[in-house]
Amino acid sequence: MKTKTTCLQQPPRRALLGSLALAAGLFSAPHLCAQVVIAEWTFESLTSMNYKPGAGMVTTNYPAEVGQGVALGWHSGDSTYTSPAGNGSAHSLSANTWTNDPGDYFQFEVSTVGHENISIAFDQTGSNTGPRDYYLAYSTDGVNFIQFGDVYQVSNDSWSAGGARKPVSFHSFDLSSVTVINNAPTVYFRVVCASTTAINGNLVAGGGTDRMDNVLITSIVLGAPDILAQPASTNIYLGDSVKLSVAAGGTPPLSFQWYHPDLNTPLVDGGSGYGLGTIAGANSAALTLSYVDAAQAGDYRVVIANSLGTITSQVAVLTVDQRPTNVVDIASLHALQDANFALTDRTNLYQVEGVVTTSANLVSGASVSSFYLQDATGGINIFHRGGFPVDLPTEGDAVRVRGTLDQFNGSLELVPVAANPVHELTVLSSGNPLPEPVPFDFTTLDPALIESTYEGRFVIISNVFLGGVNTDIILSGGTVYATNLTGQVFPLYNPAPAIDPQGYPIPEFAASVRGVLAQVDNSSPYDSGYDLFLLKYSDIEIGTPPVGPVAEPLLISVSGSDVVLTWTSPLFNLQAAPTATGTFTNIPGATSPYHHPLSGGQRYFRLAYP
Repeated sequence: MKTKTTCLQQPPRRALLGSLALAAGLFSAPHLCAQVVIAEWTFESLTSMNYKPGAGMVTTNYPAEVGQGVALGWHSGDSTYTSPAGNGSAHSLSANTWTNDPGDYFQFEVSTVGHENISIAFDQTGSNTGPRDYYLAYSTDGVNFIQFGDVYQVSNDSWSAGGARKPVSFHSFDLSSVTVINNAPTVYFRVVCASTTAINGNLVAGGGTDRMDNVLITSIVLGAPDILAQPASTNIYLGDSVKLSVAAGGTPPLSFQWYHPDLNTPLVDGGSGYGLGTIAGANSAALTLSYVDAAQAGDYRVVIANSLGTITSQVAVLTVDQRPTNVVDIASLHALQDANFALTDRTNLYQVEGVVTTSANLVSGASVSSFYLQDATGGINIFHRGGFPVDLPTEGDAVRVRGTLDQFNGSLELVPVAANPVHELTVLSSGNPLPEPVPFDFTTLDPALIESTYEGRFVIISNVFLGGVNTDIILSGGTVYATNLTGQVFPLYNPAPAIDPQGYPIPEFAASVRGVLAQVDNSSPYDSGYDLFLLKYSDIEIGTPPVGPVAEPLLISVSGSDVVLTWTSPLFNLQAAPTATGTFTNIPGATSPYHHPLSGGQRYFRLAYP
């Protein structure tokens, strides 16, 4: 039997049962609501859950709190399901271990007998290392699923039990065009992980989570427009972006018009009229304001219309606060890492000052630039989107930068955006001397020390042999390998946009090489992928190799179950590494002949002096 609700102005989120009970007495009201609640999951009954069904197993079914239906989850990995804070409520449904193999999912199962024009809406968020990309799919047999609409993105919206409900977390899908799910004994809806990209742009981590709350499946009674979910008031910081959403039903087509600050001022897509901010969705169910200015605070409402009438939403109040600026030294930013050297703060606003240590743009692309900045405590990459008065400061410029932090392939970045009214990139003076390069010894590589002390700094390595790969000149986007006197290897990288070193010959030996210590490591833990950016040929001080004994061959033979290595001079050390280009280290106490078991795995050996 169909049940209709009256047009209440935003009924309490946990009082839908009461709203349904009132329907019979108010059914003859002139304007009937279009919403029929088939099932709703609030997950408040889950309390303190910690449940592992096992890899490739579905969860126990979770019944709907309103209506009839069951929810479950499936992960190919060994996922843990928990019930942390919801979107302004005590609990939600959360899971980790999203492998996208072939597509982990949450599922919601209902009967639509007696219903048509089906819609589903829910709140969804994730941790920064949880999946970013999802899509909705439906099925009537539980086996063959069809994707509905495009892949959408989830953000990290910091839900809290006692906080205000986050409207940016709201997602809704109108499936009224999918007639096969009308009046069906069973319909399955899946929220499917669509990729292995995390919200922070890196790979999804095993502990990365996704949460769902307030899952609402409804049918639509044709008629005058009706509001199913009102736009919610929200607080944001100056320069941030915000989405205001409304869910509506009624006979299609529905038209939408957003107004601010009153019903006499319709919003129009395009420039916001305040700086470089934009307005999108002024005539849709979701209004997005980017890089919000303080003048955009105030009342927002939307008018929804069809051929049978109009309805105006309640007022959503947008409050724009000023995020405080943390004026810090660069070393303190490198401390904002977890045990895997992953960045822990992408929200707060930071300001630093320093001297530019790189001589060229380190990236290519429209309106983006990258350079390194160093103060007395450390160095950091500045990756910015153009539009500042000086988009690419030059080497020796003293610069002030204000923005939020990010991490790309393990490298810490400060990322000012010209369109954001609170971000800054200002040249304070020019022609300053570069900082003295810090000696960097890559004999042993300690990630903790590199992350806290060396990453992003102008450094110098000394007394190294140089060699490329199948070339005797420096290539654009190419790597030159530096080998120290004890046999350790460290890469020197020439970024493709840089021009100066390209085509120069690679000397056999360098007394010193200067450059910025960078990192390219795209998977956690971020404890490898370090290299030195080689941007100027003048940063290579050509030297004379030290005098040593004449190199001698390392002889290899097989004796029984061993590989036997022999050499003549006791002045040489026997070294080993797991790969040909890996870090070779001395084998303590190794003398000729040296036995290595054939079953000991693949190893590479060489002789090194001293």
